[in-house]
Amino acid sequence: MKLKRIAIAFLCALGVQALQAGDLSPEQTAKILKVIVTASGQTKVNCADGAVKAALAALGVPVESGASIVWCTGMGEARMQKQMGKLVVVGHKELLSMACIVLEAEDGHPKILLNTGNIRNTHITLGDALMKIGEKL
Repeated sequence: MKLKRIAIAFLCALGVQALQAGDLSPEQTAKILKVIVTASGQTKVNCADGAVKAALAALGVPVESGASIVWCTGMGEARMQKQMGKLVVVGHKELLSMACIVLEAEDGHPKILLNTGNIRNTHITLGDALMKIGEKL
């Protein structure tokens, strides 16, 4: 019985970790976030996810809490950042209503989904190249 509880706790922990990371690896996520930061003329990202934060630091992208671009892993965090007018980037399509950009994997390749209504509300201009490669929803 005790082993069963330990196994359930372990599986729950894996599920939470998967939710935080999204469909892409932290390294892939960090690389795309760097492109988004560069394409928007910003210089930093707000990120609470430890794995993505470490990958961003390895790429030389500053992580600061006051940044206009935010990597969010949960609905509450995304909702709060959206209300503050931040450009919210998430890793799950379920958070699309609160997000400006969703990063997901399709057939093993990164895919960028753009919520143009939410992007307009941030007053951050994304580069034309990013707007062309992203799928507008």
